Amino acid sequence: MVAERTRKYEAVLILSPEVTEDEVSGIVDRIASWVSERGGELTERDVWGIKRFAYPVKKFMEGNYVLTNFTMGAGSAQALDRYLNSSEDILRSLLVKL
Repeated sequence: MVAERTRKYEAVLILSPEVTEDEVSGIVDRIASWVSERGGELTERDVWGIKRFAYPVKKFMEGNYVLTNFTMGAGSAQALDRYLNSSEDILRSLLVKL
């Protein structure tokens, strides 16, 4: 069996401005557990806070930004992107390979 290559990723999440700080950490913890279940590890999280948008996103004019860095297998990146896009609390997400 061939071992899957581990890569570094970064994700910027824009959460609804209506979520509290506890809910923000809960969402990030949920993503961290999703990554760890697939053999990855969350290495960094940075909550930027609420920022104003230039245009409405899902009827909101501001969002709560969170930056996360993690390592995981290369095959799991697409699954994570689908998972982030299907979450109702996340307005937008951007997943990039570092």
